[in-house]
Amino acid sequence: MEKRKKWLVVMAAFLLLCSIVAAVIVIQLYLSTEVTLIVPHDIRADITSWGWFGGNLSMGFGDTAVSTQQVTFMSYGAKPLVLSASVDGLSVSPAWLNPHYYSLDWTAEDYEIQPLESLETNFTLTIDVPLVREYMIPRQIMKVDVTFDIIVSADYVLIYHNLTIETTPNGTTDPAPGVYPYRDGIGVTVTGIPDLGYAVDCWNLDGVNYTINPITVTMDADHSVIAYFKEVPTMVFVDPELVNVGVGETFTVAIKVANVENLYGVDVLFGWNASLLEYVSHTAKIPTDSYPDGILYAPGMMIMDAADPTAGTYQVAYACMDPAPSFNGSGIIFEITFNVIDIGSCPLDITASDLSHKVGVPILHEVIDGLFDNTS
Repeated sequence: MEKRKKWLVVMAAFLLLCSIVAAVIVIQLYLSTEVTLIVPHDIRADITSWGWFGGNLSMGFGDTAVSTQQVTFMSYGAKPLVLSASVDGLSVSPAWLNPHYYSLDWTAEDYEIQPLESLETNFTLTIDVPLVREYMIPRQIMKVDVTFDIIVSADYVLIYHNLTIETTPNGTTDPAPGVYPYRDGIGVTVTGIPDLGYAVDCWNLDGVNYTINPITVTMDADHSVIAYFKEVPTMVFVDPELVNVGVGETFTVAIKVANVENLYGVDVLFGWNASLLEYVSHTAKIPTDSYPDGILYAPGMMIMDAADPTAGTYQVAYACMDPAPSFNGSGIIFEITFNVIDIGSCPLDITASDLSHKVGVPILHEVIDGLFDNTS
């Protein structure tokens, strides 16, 4: 009887031990199935060299380069994880030497890797880890997130596109005509700079015409812009051309000359409706020695600089004298300020306009009047 009792105790202990071992194995199998690899940045590579940790992927266009990196993690006796990434140079588009996104084929010996259809920022690469029972040690198998940083240089992917800038005769651009690489997504402003007597007619951007200047190009692909210039006449005009201001408010207009050559004297008479507009002040922007945005040079003589608020007129006349140089280009002849005293409409009228060369020869030019109208 005593012998039988001992045998039952041994059997019970054996069965208990087997149950514990089985439970441990089941728990270990459940806990040891995967390790997650987190890549925190966009994967990118340079087509000529790719620094990856201590290794280096050197490749020419059309080559396939391979590099490996061992990743350690806490596991239950599993093999070390060795990742291999291959880069196919033929997958690069467009095919020119700048950093680009590359397709990476990941492999790991004796491990199964969840396939990735595309690489995105902060993607997760999941790897199934096999249980290696012969190396069992008394600690729990763990699922571990491993930070895997393969950044080459900067914090963002550098994709570049070419902007081709061209121009027709009689002007240039800023930046100057040429081919420039710009980072993806940025806006590039190109300004047309016409020669004297010319103006920007239009821009041709990828086959479409635009009349604005400057023009801004968003670099989302390769682009081409062409600046077209046209000859423009000399003109005297009111700026702004149309004014709509309420009673009790003030406004200022500028009378300007544009695209003039060899200007040596000016005489302009300006008029308005004094029952609608009350004269406040004026500034003759002559000479440019005192007013950089004005016209003509010293020495010279201010022949007339007078306003008649009652009649609604203002006249300015100035003549240069030797050794003053001739004026070329565009500038403000004068500015004049009004207070609106009633509702109505009237021309801002350049009644007379005389421009002349040094020897008194008249300069032919166009005149463009302005309009005041606060009836709507």
